[in-house]
Amino acid sequence: MDRQLLLIKKEVTYGTDPTAASANTIWAEEVDFKPTEGSRVTPNPAKPGVGPVADHVFGQYVALAFKVPLIGSGTPGVAPKWAPLIKACGWSETIEADTSVTYALMANPRAADSVTAKWRDGNRRLHLAKGGRGRVGLQLSAGQRPMLVFNFKALHTVVSQAGADLAHADADFSGWLDAKPVASGTTSFALDSVSGLGLRELSFEQSDNVRFIDVPEQKNVELLGERTFTGNLKTTTPQPSTLNYEQHWVDGDVVTWSMVHDTDVTINGRSQILAPAYSRDQGDDVAAMGLKLVPSSLTTDDDLAIVLTN
Repeated sequence: MDRQLLLIKKEVTYGTDPTAASANTIWAEEVDFKPTEGSRVTPNPAKPGVGPVADHVFGQYVALAFKVPLIGSGTPGVAPKWAPLIKACGWSETIEADTSVTYALMANPRAADSVTAKWRDGNRRLHLAKGGRGRVGLQLSAGQRPMLVFNFKALHTVVSQAGADLAHADADFSGWLDAKPVASGTTSFALDSVSGLGLRELSFEQSDNVRFIDVPEQKNVELLGERTFTGNLKTTTPQPSTLNYEQHWVDGDVVTWSMVHDTDVTINGRSQILAPAYSRDQGDDVAAMGLKLVPSSLTTDDDLAIVLTN
């Protein structure tokens, strides 16, 4: 769809619109806005006829998915523009002045921020979604830009008339930067202290712990239940003497890995390797495997972190 605009702003009070403006513009790609998610109940009375009975609809909520480039703010110790998004997905933010910003998994994601999203399209429709929380994953493939993938749920508001047509003045992309493609000289990857693995793909996604609840005296979106991350990794196949993926799989080892992109974005993870498989990619031997992210102990949440140094 051409001519569209997504604004998202952190809420001060849950479910109360903080009035997002152009400064809250999101560099959002592949936006998928579904405003009519919910449940239907169908009555089934005993009756002489065979015709249907009207349904009841309840628990209406909004589902919103999109991607943003994985990149920092351009200034050490300054949070990126996508910070409100990841904090509404149950991640904490730690800022070290003039040095770095680190995003890590919250021990209690129920305490995550909430956001209000406004989505406008070129047909003068305004969709408002309050009380939003979500989950985030990563897509990183050779030759492509690294992207954070967000999936939110939020309270439903019936679409309204936006007024005037969208104009350039409605958006403000200042502070947003684009990411370079994953390539040699730009991206490095090491697993179990072994580098030079020829990274083809690194991706992960989170289990869906985003719960929309509609019961008497409660209507909200919360991050509840188990939070697990699974991923996929594909690299050039190393010699077994250098790195033995199969041995790690058999032994159930938890190994650390680190991806650095454009020198200032680092993703650190701890994972088990799941069932490696071998194939060819452009004539080169490659190994593909699943990853299960695992923290270092039962009392920590250090299985995944994003560190920005610029």
